[in-house]
Amino acid sequence: MHKYLSIASLLAISLLALNLGTVSGPYRSPYFSVDKAEYFRYEMVSLNFKPDSSQKIDPDASAVSVKFFFADTALISAGDCREIFLRYDKAQMSWRGTWPLPWNPPLGGYKAVITVTSQQTKVDSTTLLQSYINAVISSDSTTFIVKSRTPKPIPAGFCVMTIESSCDVSRTALRSPYNASRKWQNFGDWAKFLGADAVWFSLGWTIEGHPGTNDKNPWVRDNFRALPRLAKEAHDQGLQFGGYVGSYLLWGPPLKKLKYEYSIEAGKNGIFRNHHVNLDDAKRRDDIVSVLKVLEQEPNVDFIGLDYIRPGAGGYETVNQFVEQMNIETPRDWRKWPPNQRIMWVAKQVRVNEVNTVHARWQWWQAHRTALAVVRLMEESGVTKPVWGFTLGWDKGHEHGQDPCMMNDAGLDIDAVMMYESSARHCYQMTSDWSNYMKGDEAQLLVGQEVDFPLLQNTVNPPAPEEMYWRWTDAIKGYTDGGRIKGMFWHDMFRGMRGRKGPYSSQEWLIAGAAGFSKLRQELGLHPLTARLMTTDNSLSLSLNLLSPVNNLKIEALTPGSPLRQKDHDLASSLPDTVIRLGNIPKTGMAAYRITWGSTDHRDQIVVFSYFPQAYLNQPFRQWQAFRSGGDILFAHQPGSKSFQMALKAGQLARARGLVVNHTSIDSLFPNLAYKYSRIVIVSSDTLTVSQQTALSKWFAATGNSQNTSLISSGLPKSLPFPADLTVWENSSLTSLGFARFLQTTPSAPIKPGVESFIRLANLDKK
Repeated sequence: MHKYLSIASLLAISLLALNLGTVSGPYRSPYFSVDKAEYFRYEMVSLNFKPDSSQKIDPDASAVSVKFFFADTALISAGDCREIFLRYDKAQMSWRGTWPLPWNPPLGGYKAVITVTSQQTKVDSTTLLQSYINAVISSDSTTFIVKSRTPKPIPAGFCVMTIESSCDVSRTALRSPYNASRKWQNFGDWAKFLGADAVWFSLGWTIEGHPGTNDKNPWVRDNFRALPRLAKEAHDQGLQFGGYVGSYLLWGPPLKKLKYEYSIEAGKNGIFRNHHVNLDDAKRRDDIVSVLKVLEQEPNVDFIGLDYIRPGAGGYETVNQFVEQMNIETPRDWRKWPPNQRIMWVAKQVRVNEVNTVHARWQWWQAHRTALAVVRLMEESGVTKPVWGFTLGWDKGHEHGQDPCMMNDAGLDIDAVMMYESSARHCYQMTSDWSNYMKGDEAQLLVGQEVDFPLLQNTVNPPAPEEMYWRWTDAIKGYTDGGRIKGMFWHDMFRGMRGRKGPYSSQEWLIAGAAGFSKLRQELGLHPLTARLMTTDNSLSLSLNLLSPVNNLKIEALTPGSPLRQKDHDLASSLPDTVIRLGNIPKTGMAAYRITWGSTDHRDQIVVFSYFPQAYLNQPFRQWQAFRSGGDILFAHQPGSKSFQMALKAGQLARARGLVVNHTSIDSLFPNLAYKYSRIVIVSSDTLTVSQQTALSKWFAATGNSQNTSLISSGLPKSLPFPADLTVWENSSLTSLGFARFLQTTPSAPIKPGVESFIRLANLDKK
């Protein structure tokens, strides 16, 4: 029916333009309808158009199209879907179709506008020649609401250690990170060393060929034996406990002997059944539900989790539904093709690297299916405890058939995002992708890293635990565009104990994890102080900023190479900022410290560390750090080498004082950077160009800064509202006193954007 469309269809839209304002209440057309009044973000909108018989619309000579609006804005859903065309159902004598909601759609009232065009004959009165035009013969609209589900709340700064093993952990001698003892209860010591709130235990494993695994009992039994003992011991040690299920992936050799419907995957040589189970498989759903009920009934289990809750690289068993419901234009003979040919045609579009309509809509379709699988599991298991699921971090999960907004609405209270199995460059892209996508309140995010030397590209400069820490902390402000993540997870105890650790000890990996946890909590303002390591004049010092009074401060060295002259300190509330000298700078190795303040709660700690020689001391700007990840200071500079060298020198001094720095061009500033950094430093060695002045003017205006933008045109003079001694520049080097004071007083970045007092600027201008 597409051949009947023409620009005449625009007439209907223009006629309806006056009625496209914000939806203030439900409207129901007598002829055009949607199947529900409200939709969650994972759902499809089903549409039905059944005109009165008096309208006499010829199905063979008419086209019925629908566009969608939020307020006055026309919406575009996955794969550049700007409108859909309804198909005529002869049995029902109506036109039907489905529309996928956009990714992370705005919440509120929507309007669907239908246009019916018909091919009509036109006769020229002079030549008597016939021609055909597409005329609008009918138009109508209906409304609906898009909503989100409110998850069960978790506290800010919620941090987790995972345990992943198919053995009975409750009968395994585990070495304590504190002493030489070996007993199974020491899993609690690992979690408390990290400062974790909870332990999450991998419970449901299906390993084909494993002794005792069969259709009647597909689960490895050792984990279920360990469950009650581990859960109770966790509670006895002041830790919360969760169990999670390996949902739709099977381990072991692909024997294909279990009575599951294995998912269909397509490769260059044809189609095959892979090791994932079809998300619609009823038997697998029943098996997962049985485990969820066990976890729901176990009194010492606080959280329930789903792992491998995605279709994997398969899912091609659904190509017929995909093509129909996602409005895919198929080849002319599609209906005559056998199933395998249809699968290969869709798979070919999905496999190509270039963005195309089929591939983009396939990703939405897979995420939609995953969310529906979660909905069914929640409904059939009846769980009431908080539920989390693991999401692969690539492209917000979309590349693997997952979406955090859909998963939230489907029933997940926590989205545990896996950053691992990626290079530093990939993490850079992931940070940008997530920050561009998430505004901050669509889902409760926990971001995790895995203890694995090869998956950190075997890096020794910087050392792999440090690289793990930096990638991890990039996510604190870098995974949303309007706040911080809710928590973190460290994956996992057995990898940290006897996994692929490289040349680094278990203790080093633990310290990096503990530092990540405490960094998040400092960023969220949950501790009464903040801390960082500084190196000045061959001395290693601890810089402390007190947010509230602290007594009985204790500083504990965590590695043999950590210099420490003084351990116990009483800090009066009248001294909010103080520097404690620890000793001479180590030549090599890790220096690490734990700071506590009189609390008996293992979570009340700040862990800081640094490797020597310091990887980023001379080159302070990490190559693969997205400026959306945030930090202490962002240097916005001009593109010339002189301006960059000025920023580089300032960045070196900031790094030596333990500050996290980043850089970008002045033209790249945008409003939400204001809360991601404690200070934005404008570095200009020459007069600002017109484009740079424009960028800064827009940035000041958008962030609510009341500074007169006319000052920008004069090159950001010292009359801007920041201390004058910060701008001193002599003999191509920063005067240490002024800039050192500036660095020492760098506060924490605000938690929420749009607060003018947190837009702190300094101008390093050679004038």
